[in-house]
Amino acid sequence: MLTTLKRVLLKSNPMQLSHTRRLVYTAVFVALGVLIPFAFHTVLAGPIFLPMHIPVLLAGILLGPLSGVVVGFLSPLISSATGMPTFFMLPIMMAQLATTGFVSGFLSKRLRLSVFISLPTAMLVGRLVFVAMFYFVTNAFGFTVPSISPLLNANTVWAFLFVIGWPGIAIQLLMIPLVVKSVEMGNFSLMQSKNTKLINTASSMIHQKSATFVLIKDRKIQLSKMEIGVKSALKLYKSDPSLLSNAIIVDKVVGKAAAMIFILGKIKFIHAHVLSHDAKEFLIEHNIPFSFEKVVSNIKNRTHDDICPLEKAVLNEDCPEKGLLKIETKIEELMRTKS
Repeated sequence: MLTTLKRVLLKSNPMQLSHTRRLVYTAVFVALGVLIPFAFHTVLAGPIFLPMHIPVLLAGILLGPLSGVVVGFLSPLISSATGMPTFFMLPIMMAQLATTGFVSGFLSKRLRLSVFISLPTAMLVGRLVFVAMFYFVTNAFGFTVPSISPLLNANTVWAFLFVIGWPGIAIQLLMIPLVVKSVEMGNFSLMQSKNTKLINTASSMIHQKSATFVLIKDRKIQLSKMEIGVKSALKLYKSDPSLLSNAIIVDKVVGKAAAMIFILGKIKFIHAHVLSHDAKEFLIEHNIPFSFEKVVSNIKNRTHDDICPLEKAVLNEDCPEKGLLKIETKIEELMRTKS
């Protein structure tokens, strides 16, 4: 099951998914939410390791609140056909996991909070919903507590959530941030890429200050330059756009201006040492796979007292073609000012 999860994550950064792919990956997480717990329940370890929670939390954090709700709602519903959860526990777990998936996705994707905040918050809120639903089901429908679960009674429901399941809680808190951060940083893509060594070599060149811009294509480093990525990308796009097409770029700094040129040049993959928030959102919008070492709010000018003028020129521009014209116009203005 973990191999299947890894394969899902390798194909694309979930932040960059189309609606179709998001739907497919949501379905995969639902399948994992059914199959993984089934394996654990064969040895009666489900309440201890809480395996169904992991796909739900990952779906929410990686794919968003809607996917989190769907996985959290459908996983126990479909799994109930195997007898786990029981008929009495089913509505309780559906409410808990749907809430967990929604909260994790809402906090991470809508509010853009860190996984270290969204994960424990979602876990806690989900458990509070579990308690509320537990007492609602027992009181509203007249179920006796032992009929819901022999592990539960009115005095041990809290222990069931926070004591019996502590190994599962620990696994979630340790494993999920590692998976999420690896996906966000592009590590899964890099680990499996045929160009991994070249990307690492190019990145080392930038760290060693022997280059600031490196282009990889046909499994070799085609060129490296000691100039900002916007200039390098623009020169290549104007002189030899075919070289950019389907290439991998390793760049010291990537802002929105450079991202626009890379998109027009049909770049295959970008690794940035420093990536602006606007560039990140723009690459996601245009389905360009990327990884980065650091994200900053904006790219500064050379004196670090204002935003880079090329970044200012495309700040409110969403069309790459129009953005290119604005970049060229701004460069001409800067050249006239210098002369």
